[in-house]
Amino acid sequence: MRLVLDGLKCRVVSVVAGAGYGKTTLLAQALGRCPLPWVWLSCDERMTTADSLLGHLAAGLGLRFPGVGARLAFDGAVEAQADDLCNEVAQTVADDIAVVIDDVHTLGDTADAALGLLVRHLPPTVHLLLASRSALP
Repeated sequence: MRLVLDGLKCRVVSVVAGAGYGKTTLLAQALGRCPLPWVWLSCDERMTTADSLLGHLAAGLGLRFPGVGARLAFDGAVEAQADDLCNEVAQTVADDIAVVIDDVHTLGDTADAALGLLVRHLPPTVHLLLASRSALP
């Protein structure tokens, strides 16, 4: 299996397969050839809430693009939290970027809801690459 991100046209790519099938390796190799700046977020069982997912994603974006997400408070309604992050990215990151969210199957329900909002509301310059062991919500 080969994934090429050079000349990326689609905004969301999902890789779904069982444990040990090489999802993470595939995405890492694709990013190695990708001309876009990228951010990688590995999820785990502790990331059950929207504020946890969005806070970790904002921190990763802030490492790549200093200042992004620094003033955001991840509390309140999931919709407001996701909108705040999406608006921040739209206003501060002008170039195309790739964002990998690995192990999506470990997310809790409110984190799943936040991910759905990100898929729908992040600006078209953000290309999401999602890896999961089970069907995405």
